[in-house]
Amino acid sequence: MDWDFSCGQQQALNLWANEVEMIWREAGYQIEIIVTERPSHATELAEQICLDRVDILALGGGDGIVSEALHGLCSRADHERALRLPILHLPMGTGNALASSIAYQAKCEN
Repeated sequence: MDWDFSCGQQQALNLWANEVEMIWREAGYQIEIIVTERPSHATELAEQICLDRVDILALGGGDGIVSEALHGLCSRADHERALRLPILHLPMGTGNALASSIAYQAKCEN
């Protein structure tokens, strides 16, 4: 399956709904989708997330969403536990520099 991850917010939501979500649901995951509403909203959400209810934190968006979520996890009193939470970055931003850098690094190491 080929995905074009160079998209903005509305396209990211459509991509998630039409192609990604069904894979996770078929694998048996219960999914809660939260769309950020303002700058730093992902930080606030990551600060408040109940770690006992989450198996993985999937972030669909660009570099900013990852940065905000990590900032929120690092700001928690239980940050050591919070930073053990697996994070999946679905690169659905406009530029996706983080995902490109990781993919480039992985190619260089092989």
